[in-house]
Amino acid sequence: MKHLRNILQPYYLLGLLAGGSIFWFDAQQREAVTTFSGFAENLETEINFNHPVIVQAIAVEEGQFVKEGAPLLHLQRLQLTDDMVSEDYQIAELRAESSAWRAKKQGDLSVLEARHRLQDRELISEMEELETEIAQKKKLFGSLSTLQDVPQTFTALESELQALRVEKQLRDSLSQQERANLLEELRLGEAPYRSEIERLEARKAFDEAQRVIDIEIKAPFDGVVGNISCKKGEHIRSYNTLMTFYAPNPTLAKGFVYEDQLTNVAMGDLFLIRSAIDPTQTCEGVVTGLGSRVVEIPTRLRKVPEMKIYGREVVVSIPAENPFIQREKVMMEHQ
Repeated sequence: MKHLRNILQPYYLLGLLAGGSIFWFDAQQREAVTTFSGFAENLETEINFNHPVIVQAIAVEEGQFVKEGAPLLHLQRLQLTDDMVSEDYQIAELRAESSAWRAKKQGDLSVLEARHRLQDRELISEMEELETEIAQKKKLFGSLSTLQDVPQTFTALESELQALRVEKQLRDSLSQQERANLLEELRLGEAPYRSEIERLEARKAFDEAQRVIDIEIKAPFDGVVGNISCKKGEHIRSYNTLMTFYAPNPTLAKGFVYEDQLTNVAMGDLFLIRSAIDPTQTCEGVVTGLGSRVVEIPTRLRKVPEMKIYGREVVVSIPAENPFIQREKVMMEHQ
């Protein structure tokens, strides 16, 4: 029996060593799974504008803490000139159409007046001829008082003269009416042109007034200025980032679980976030985001900076009231 015990003793020792190795390896694996490094940070707010602008002044510096409502940027919005050029063209076109239409109507009026003067002169000439003829005949037959039919001699001529006088009155009246109609058409016919021109001129005046607008961008909340992506005098396109802005305290911790441990962290898992500088500074958070792909882990989070390692991004939401500062390195412990 003693001999058998001596034979088995090395195997007992080997078993203990194997069991200890397995326990140590399992502990290391669990430690690797439950604890990894990250940063305390928050999502930045991008400050931009929905129109092209010129930066007139920058009122803050990167990293500066500002209160809600404090000025960040002074801008000028420049109205695009395409609309204004179009308005000028439309106004000029309407004025040309109005002038052409007025010229045509004034030409019609001139033709009417010229025709009336010509007809009037013809009638007046005929009337003067008749009046002269009647006067001559009256003078010739003035001494023939014994003739009974002398008054009848002038009846036809006087009737013709009277007819010409009536025709002149009718033509004068008709011409005056036609002239009055053309003048009224001139007055009313230009109204649509004038109305549209006045509308376009009012719109142009408004666009001119809006061509340069002073704009002040203010802090949306108490926070810290991030990156300033513009400089004084620079033209910035619409929706281009002018600067970033974030809350003073981090609102999330972002770390990376190693590639071979991807399935050990899930949405809703609880984590204890601990400062890498002062382990007594802690807060709790919950996983609210997981990366959709495996990426290279940042150098600052590697145990050996020169060695590239890969993992999945893990985002843990933490309370705004926490002891961390922006971009502080933290340890993320799976609870």
